[in-house]
Amino acid sequence: MKFNKSSLKTRMLLGVTVFALTTASCAPIVRQNGHLMDQRVINNLEVGLITQREVSRMMGAPSTVGDFDGETWYYITSVIEQYAWRAPTVTNRQIVAVKFDNESHLIASVDKYGIEDGRIINFSKRETPTKGRELSFLEQLFGNVGRVSAEDLTDPNNQNQRN
Repeated sequence: MKFNKSSLKTRMLLGVTVFALTTASCAPIVRQNGHLMDQRVINNLEVGLITQREVSRMMGAPSTVGDFDGETWYYITSVIEQYAWRAPTVTNRQIVAVKFDNESHLIASVDKYGIEDGRIINFSKRETPTKGRELSFLEQLFGNVGRVSAEDLTDPNNQNQRN
C-alpha cells in the first residue's frame, strides 16, 4: 500500500491533534476560591502588637467574622481541582483565624488550619420536629366527625363557630 506525502501529513496531523486533545482532557482545571494568602504577611502578624485596623490594611477584609463576639476574623482560601467530567474536589484549604482582644483590639492569637483539620458535618434536612403525637390516616379522616352540629350548618351568622 502506497502513501503519498499529503496523505501521510494529514494522518500525522490528525494523530497529533487526537493525542493533544486526549492529553489536555487529563489536565485538571484548578481554581482558587476565597482570600489570596500571602505567607509573608501572615508570618508578620504579631500577637499583642498589631491592631484590627492594621490587620485590615495588611490582609484586607476577612472572609467571615465570628458570630458571637465579632472579635475573630477568618481568612479562608480553597484550591479546587476538576478533571473533565468528574466532580470537583477540594485539594487544599487554608484558614487563618485572627482573634482580637475585646478591649485593646490587639491581636490575641493567630491560628492556622488546613484541610486535614476539617470535619465532615451532616447538614440539616430542613425538617422541623414537632411535639405531640402523630395521627394515623384514619384518625385524620374521621377526626372531625361529631365536631360540627346541625346548628352550625343552618345558621350562616353563627358567632359560636368552632375553629
